[in-house]
Amino acid sequence: MNKRWFINICLLIIAIGVGVYWVLQTRDPYINGKPLSKWIELANTGSPEPLRETARSVIRNLSTNHVLVLSKWLKEPPISLRQRLTGWLVQHKYIRDRGDPLWINQLSGHRTDPFLAFWALRYLGHDARVIVAQSLIPDLSLKRERERVSAQLALKFIAPESVPLLIECLSSPNPEVRKAAVEVLGDIGSPAIAAVPALKKIIDGSDATAALTAADSVAEIGGEPAIYMPLVLRGLETSKDFTYVNSLLGILSHNYADFQLAAPLLQQIADQTADSKDKNDFMIHQRVSEVMRSMNPGPEMRTPGRGF
Repeated sequence: MNKRWFINICLLIIAIGVGVYWVLQTRDPYINGKPLSKWIELANTGSPEPLRETARSVIRNLSTNHVLVLSKWLKEPPISLRQRLTGWLVQHKYIRDRGDPLWINQLSGHRTDPFLAFWALRYLGHDARVIVAQSLIPDLSLKRERERVSAQLALKFIAPESVPLLIECLSSPNPEVRKAAVEVLGDIGSPAIAAVPALKKIIDGSDATAALTAADSVAEIGGEPAIYMPLVLRGLETSKDFTYVNSLLGILSHNYADFQLAAPLLQQIADQTADSKDKNDFMIHQRVSEVMRSMNPGPEMRTPGRGF
């Protein structure tokens, strides 16, 4: 009986050891004698210029498998299970800290895999950027905000290669995917000009919320004002909802010419809401007045309860 218990305990210890090793095992492939993480650091730190250029060349010529490793790093949580366990073991002196940027614990403040991957994005070649974009597109449908926002940010960084895939997402049956794609295209700006026709269809559609987001993106991209300004002017003229009006004012902030076009209507709104006792009108008046002062500094605007 004692022998059986001894064997079981030994097997349990071995299983725990294998589990710890698996969790702590760094997934950092070696390229030309150095780990990928080291090449990324050399490309971004104050190394001698020849060494930095060598590191950037290595990143530009990564194989498909190594690019997919970067894609996985982008999806890592800021503090993963591996990092938490490492931190606990280091803190209790069960293991020594290796001093490696990927040997991370909660207290050290070292960079984590997602940051290393983001650093590498700027040096990737065209084909590698396409591979990363293709791997990130499915993440736009995730319900977890951190992963979804991380994918959106990475897709912005690797534009213009991500733009065609994002345009395809505008026709997705998933409204969350469409919304995320519209936002990323706006963040990309002028390199996403090819998306304007597809965004115009959303603006002309029946979904008011989606149309508002698409209008904002077209303005950020630098599309023709004739595409989005009718929606903006119509909304300012008819809407009494502060949140909606505030979003419309945000669209005007992208282009001074758009603001000038809407200025007479904004002045009219400011005058109409100046003496209102309604809380919503008060908020609209304050916001419109603030926008007009910031875009076109001049004489002080009327405020509720005051004359000129």
